[in-house]
Amino acid sequence: MTASLRTRLSAIFLGATLLTVIVVGSMMLVVRDLAETVHTMEGLAVRMALTDQLQLELSRVLMPLNDYLLTVDVKQRDAFDQSITKISKLLADLDHGGAGAQWHANMREINDRVIQLGTIAVEVLFVERPVGNPEVPRLMNDVNRLSDEIIDIASRFHRLAVNDMAVHERAAAEKSAQVNHLLIGLFVVVPLFLVVFYALLARWVTKPLLALHRGVRDLSTGRTVRLAIQAEDEIGEVGQAFNDLVAHLRDSQEQVQRYTRQHEALYTASRALSKESSRDGLYQTLTDSARKATDSQYAALVLFDEEIQIVQVVESGISPFGSRSEAGFRDVLVALPPAPHSVRVDGSADPRFHGLSCDPPLTTLLAVPVFAEANRQAQLYVMGAAHGVFTSADEDLVVTIARDAAQSLKVIRLHEEAERLATIDGLTGFANRGAFEERLAEEFLKAGRHSRPFALVFSDLDHLKELNDRFGHAMGDAAIRRFSDAIRASIRTTDIVGRYGGDEILVLMPETTLEDALTVADRILRQVAALPLVVDAQAIPLTVSLGVAAYPQHGHDKDALLNAADHALYQAKAQGRSRVHIFTPVAETGSPSAL
Repeated sequence: MTASLRTRLSAIFLGATLLTVIVVGSMMLVVRDLAETVHTMEGLAVRMALTDQLQLELSRVLMPLNDYLLTVDVKQRDAFDQSITKISKLLADLDHGGAGAQWHANMREINDRVIQLGTIAVEVLFVERPVGNPEVPRLMNDVNRLSDEIIDIASRFHRLAVNDMAVHERAAAEKSAQVNHLLIGLFVVVPLFLVVFYALLARWVTKPLLALHRGVRDLSTGRTVRLAIQAEDEIGEVGQAFNDLVAHLRDSQEQVQRYTRQHEALYTASRALSKESSRDGLYQTLTDSARKATDSQYAALVLFDEEIQIVQVVESGISPFGSRSEAGFRDVLVALPPAPHSVRVDGSADPRFHGLSCDPPLTTLLAVPVFAEANRQAQLYVMGAAHGVFTSADEDLVVTIARDAAQSLKVIRLHEEAERLATIDGLTGFANRGAFEERLAEEFLKAGRHSRPFALVFSDLDHLKELNDRFGHAMGDAAIRRFSDAIRASIRTTDIVGRYGGDEILVLMPETTLEDALTVADRILRQVAALPLVVDAQAIPLTVSLGVAAYPQHGHDKDALLNAADHALYQAKAQGRSRVHIFTPVAETGSPSAL
């Protein structure tokens, strides 16, 4: 049997080789003829382009002569020389390559007339006073006659090239038709031979090998399919061994795929969480990642306060709680099983699901504690597992994602704290100068847009330098902190306070009239006086001077209002300190009005 199979395979190989030689030889001959025709047509196309350029240059050759006769500009001599040079170059290019006798005869005729034209044109170009010279019209008549003759011969050039192109196009079309006929014949004959070869191979070798190949291919793509190989030979033995391998791999394939999906989901979730820069974005990414990683219907991140009251809910997916009110929705979430540790609940009969109003009924739940912050804790609930129940691998995956979210939240907290410290004055706890000016500029935009008033109080401690000189700068800082505490106790939570430098503190009061601002400033004045500084059991009284300015009375931009409040403070200092002063422009008498 082995010798017979070898003989059959050899006959098939020789037949295929002979067919290949015939096909390749025929194609090479036809393609060679077609390539020669195409090469000739390319040369004709170049020749036609050159004849077009020649006609264009011949139509321009008289322009320098006419311009010279009008302007007597000697530069036209160079222009004519350049035009004649271009024509000569084109004639030289056209004289190259294979062409008929008529083509070369026209070439010599054009060349002779161009030489005559150039000789006559030179005479015209060197006439110093062409206007009124009787010789010039005679010469120009000869020039025009020669030009017309040259253009007529050049048009014959073009017609010759066009005719040659048409002839070769017909030849190319005939050869293309031959190629088409040959290809049609090959498309008919070759498949017939291939069908015969394939039938012979399939009967002896191909069919069992293809079955084995399909099995290996399915295995490489993750599919485990048994082979139906019945032959009792070496191929059959290989098929049986393959079936044993498939049976072994099928048992572990689903588990491997599930682990792969979970690790990919964990990697994707970790990358997404690490890129978040805001708390709300992190909460949403965490909820989406937990739902997608477990292939679940719905997930909800619930944030509770210390009294287990819901303060925020972040959802992902299709809610199983229906279209109930916000209060009813929160009642259902509060009724979910608590999760001091991660919890998996499977089965609607679980008592922890009793009383939950869900449509369809809730049967699976994965609850994971996520993180805890000051006065706040969070629980992550994942519901509606697509594969029926949540596995321990699902639980581990969500716990890991929650742990990554907690780490990302720490980074966000650090960024928030860094941003806060960058805008806060360390001694007073108020906004620093840059942050305060930004808020002031924002208030100007808001006030201008809505035509709302606001006020600015500029204040500083009286005699701080004397206090520093007497008791030291540490005691001066303590006085500034006492001053800051008095301001905090006197203003609203919506007011904005900033340390402008040294002991200068500004209070920005949105939606505040000048009269209300005066009331607040007077309150600060009394509050500071009521909090003396104690040094070595000795009470050191503190006083403060305050200047008040309001928008829009005292300024329509940031710098103007700051200057007005600063000037009001200066006026309060000038009138004896420990007082409040409204900004008042200095009158002609130089006497400001004060409170």
